[in-house]
Amino acid sequence: MIIANETNSICSNMERKNDLTFSTPIGNITGRVKQAKNGKTVCQLLGIPYVQSQPVAENRFRRCDISTKLPADSFEAVSFGNAAIQRAPSRQLSIISPEIPQCEDCLTINIWTPSYIRQNDPIVGANQKLHPVFLFIHGGAFQQGTVSDEPFNGTNLCAHEEIVVVTFNYRLGILGFLDIPGVVEPNLGIRDQEVAIKWVECYIQYFGGDSENITLCGFSVGSVSVACHTLNPNSDLNFNRAIMMSGALLGFFGFEKDQSVSTSDSREFLIQNGWKKSHQSSDQENDSIRSFLQNLPLDVFKNQFVDSVSGKGLKFGPVLDFDLQNVDQIQKKMKVREILVTSTHAEGEAFLYSLLGRETCNKLNKNDDKLYTNIITQMFSRFLPENSRRAENYVKICNFYRNKKVCFGNVEDTLFHKCALAIGNYLNDYPVLKSIQFYLKLECEARPKIYFKLHDYVQSDHKTRYFDTDIVPEYLNCSHGFEIPLLFNNLNDGHSDTDQEVSVKTMNLIGSVCRFDNISSNEREKLFGQQVKLNTGNLNPEIEMKNLSVSKSLEITTRDDLFHSRLHGIDYNRLYSDILDFWDGIDQISYQTLC
Repeated sequence: MIIANETNSICSNMERKNDLTFSTPIGNITGRVKQAKNGKTVCQLLGIPYVQSQPVAENRFRRCDISTKLPADSFEAVSFGNAAIQRAPSRQLSIISPEIPQCEDCLTINIWTPSYIRQNDPIVGANQKLHPVFLFIHGGAFQQGTVSDEPFNGTNLCAHEEIVVVTFNYRLGILGFLDIPGVVEPNLGIRDQEVAIKWVECYIQYFGGDSENITLCGFSVGSVSVACHTLNPNSDLNFNRAIMMSGALLGFFGFEKDQSVSTSDSREFLIQNGWKKSHQSSDQENDSIRSFLQNLPLDVFKNQFVDSVSGKGLKFGPVLDFDLQNVDQIQKKMKVREILVTSTHAEGEAFLYSLLGRETCNKLNKNDDKLYTNIITQMFSRFLPENSRRAENYVKICNFYRNKKVCFGNVEDTLFHKCALAIGNYLNDYPVLKSIQFYLKLECEARPKIYFKLHDYVQSDHKTRYFDTDIVPEYLNCSHGFEIPLLFNNLNDGHSDTDQEVSVKTMNLIGSVCRFDNISSNEREKLFGQQVKLNTGNLNPEIEMKNLSVSKSLEITTRDDLFHSRLHGIDYNRLYSDILDFWDGIDQISYQTLC
């Protein structure tokens, strides 16, 4: 029987009076009681090492094993762990606070649990109900990001939905995705994720979580990672459901299909930083490279994060290490039963604004057609695969999106929005739809139920943590990452009642996915909808789209379901109905393995 005890009188200051210690097979772990916005209390446990040895010194560029014993008999989990080594991007986009320490010693996990009882009452026992687990993977292009930050604090989500919330850090960039055969195996950052998920499977019961009811959620490249974990037939992970927020397995920000590209980038990194090839045997050369990497100062790795996105896609990102075309093997190993796919109305606007900056975007927002044409050409000469980088394709993209309706309500439809829609469609929406097509190929008994939800709500002060809040333009629609503060209910000061209402409904949706097996059919229909056919009604987009939960999600069972006439009050045909056909005509290479 596992019990939680109040920390003894040694804890002298007032904040530690309510600390709680959880007894686990790897040692005693002490967390801190926190009060959520709704008045309920949860126990917060931060910065718990989930690997036996951190990837420092001689363990740099090596796979880490799951923790079987804490560094000491007891561990005080009362502060966030370090962020992974990274460098914050330039311009207006910032996804990590400069105050957060960065270190190779970064593989830690955070837990928020509603399941604690004082004075030796059991947390886990015959009469104690275990809670569903929500396990979150952060984004950041596999280059930046961390959950060691208050915007990802799970207190409010945990308390409101009575689920156990778990977040963790993993290695990024070069330290997580260098690929040198015989020296550094690829995808160490993905291997970190697998260890963290395994840690949750093994130990979450000791914190009141149900290890047989885990929902894996990811945002941006966290969603890319979740897609990998659902499809990888070599994985032995056990989670029941998946939530993929704005990200798909393949595409510019997805997994590289050609390992030779990853290996070439890694070799280039060695040479640029002073390693010299000599006439040695293969084993001697590998030892030489290993020693060279072990002795490189950390500043070298930080500096390499500048402009780490190349024209080939992600530089120092994951490489696909299983066969997507072996559908039979994927079907046999498929364990996930339900998948919720979410996207925002204007995925590309935040990305475009972060790349171009305020001045250029303001000009674009004033309908400078020459600038629009130049930006489309410049961007897609970088994003498209080499065989698709042709002048006629850039002209097609310009014309196709120049005629697209993007905005609704009082927001003026400008060339900024059209340019951003082109980028968002290609980098996010198109790969997401191609991924959904792939799931639909699976045999019925193996195919998970797929639900799609479009998010289109901007907080009342039009601010989001991803930007310098003094310069966020009011013409931005709901874009990449705008739903994160709503998901965790960590809103800006001065938020409106509507902001809080939409945040509560967002948490309800996520909580219902986690409790999917235990909610009534009526509640399922209300939140997720029934199978939606064509011609489902004529909702007013200018009214209905303002609230995330006004209309139902879409259960997708056929390709036609991607193109029904109305979804969430938005004229979905006007936005996305033809993007599959259009981009299939432009890019005939990137998704061949999916189709």
